Amino acid sequence: MSLKSRRTHTFASASTVWQRALLLVQQHGPLEALCACSKRGDEAVLRRLAAEFQANVNQARENGWTPVCIAAEQGHEAVVRCLAGEFKADVNQATEDGFTPVFTAIAPGHEAVVRCLAGGVVADGNPAAPGGWMPV
Repeated sequence: MSLKSRRTHTFASASTVWQRALLLVQQHGPLEALCACSKRGDEAVLRRLAAEFQANVNQARENGWTPVCIAAEQGHEAVVRCLAGEFKADVNQATEDGFTPVFTAIAPGHEAVVRCLAGGVVADGNPAAPGGWMPV
């Protein structure tokens, strides 16, 4: 594959990702599009969606999972930083099961995300999860 075709392919892929995000917004609303970007680690599309649609980054799915919880569970530190820093996502908002983003990052072993949440970006005293478990 030539350099020119690689660039075209990359551009087409970015365009396709944005089109898929817009389709999710149309079919299911901005929350689902934000959650999909959080799961994939697509910071650029997430940033654009949040800005263009003025999406509420603290809105949760029915199970209480927010975009920042999803990004933390997947280990996407840049997305967590973007949501918490730029869009002021509440990193202490718990799921229906009582787990905050820092807890969702611990189980799969995403140490950088845990440190980001517990030590810097903004965890509020790391409240205990159900059963009294503490993240750090």
